[in-house]
Amino acid sequence: MEKIDLDNLDSIPFLVTRDVYTKSYFDGETFSVLALNIFTYLSSLISLGLAFPFTFTFEKEYKVSHTFINGRNLYFDGRSHQLIGKYLLHLLLSIVTLGIYSFKLNINVTRWTYRHTYDVSKELKEEYFHY
Repeated sequence: MEKIDLDNLDSIPFLVTRDVYTKSYFDGETFSVLALNIFTYLSSLISLGLAFPFTFTFEKEYKVSHTFINGRNLYFDGRSHQLIGKYLLHLLLSIVTLGIYSFKLNINVTRWTYRHTYDVSKELKEEYFHY
């Protein structure tokens, strides 16, 4: 196996260079994220999990909108009414199967999140999203 020279990554066309990582960042505030996490946890706890779809989409929308990858902003278009039916079905099946189905809930919510997260270029943002 051939050794890779880590100081000269530009010579390898299929590898991502270090320059890409400098453009990816999260610009959210620490206090805002902490408050959002506490709000999500407490409201889900108080409502016995019924408010989870609402608080989850609110939290994801904030976190994704403050995330930049390769200098490009991400956009989350998921809404709680899209998630609530699936969530209640999974919650009911988890209760019926004594918690066994709850493992599938996490996977499906993660898939749903990724299906509703997009990369927004500057041109698309100006054309479709009027701030």
